[in-house]
Amino acid sequence: MVPKLRDLHGLDDFARVSALEAEIWGSREDVVPAVVFAAVVPRGAVLVGAHDDDELVGFTFSLPAISHGRLIHWSHVTGVSAAYRGTGIGMALKLAQRTRVQAMGIDRIDWTFDPLQAANAHFSVRRLGAVVEHYEVNVYGELVNPLHGGLPTDRFVAQWWIDSPAVRARVDGDSTASGLAVDSAPLVNPVTEAGGWMVCDWDAEPLSAQSRLRVAVPGRFTEMLASAPDIALKWRLTTRRLFQALLARHYRVVDFARATTGGGAYVFEQQVE
Repeated sequence: MVPKLRDLHGLDDFARVSALEAEIWGSREDVVPAVVFAAVVPRGAVLVGAHDDDELVGFTFSLPAISHGRLIHWSHVTGVSAAYRGTGIGMALKLAQRTRVQAMGIDRIDWTFDPLQAANAHFSVRRLGAVVEHYEVNVYGELVNPLHGGLPTDRFVAQWWIDSPAVRARVDGDSTASGLAVDSAPLVNPVTEAGGWMVCDWDAEPLSAQSRLRVAVPGRFTEMLASAPDIALKWRLTTRRLFQALLARHYRVVDFARATTGGGAYVFEQQVE
């Protein structure tokens, strides 16, 4: 479908966004209240909705923030109703957000995403061209809902340099814009299947003297949280250790390659100081 996008204003719009959040995430615990939208939308926040006729089916919300002294926009949440996922609405919303932030003279939008959710990684890194230089541990606490399962809410911080040539190439549909030979980067933690779930060497260590490395993540992580939480926790703790080690060595995430199994692998490239 071609979504109808419009900026959202007023308490009725704000209440509809809050209701859609609760529907998408299955809980009202983390919903942005309408009163918060009312406070920040007139003061530089971006709130764009996607509509099918008059039905709100998706939205994106960001607000001005400071990161290490730099003015950015912080994208707090983007969501699409389950029936409309895979239709391009998410991309349309992020591009609308980008246009509005560009008009403010701001060149970067940041957000967090769960590094073990392969679909989110593909969207943020491969489709949008965001890079990752920071990993945060248990950002939102141990949330008990279907998307978090009580695990620590560790997150990558995506940096979306919205005016960069790399981002322009990615959003224009060039999936090879990073110029990387993804498969040539050594895989730190090769995966196998055990009991119907993807597992890896829980004691894997990053290789030394490599300019690029890949770190695998599993498919079906949300299902894993519900059905095999012990394995999900091992993935969380193992990748936390690997990601933190690589970022401390001045690597950053520059690409993500989906696997036919539904998982994938991050490409880390070491930065020249």
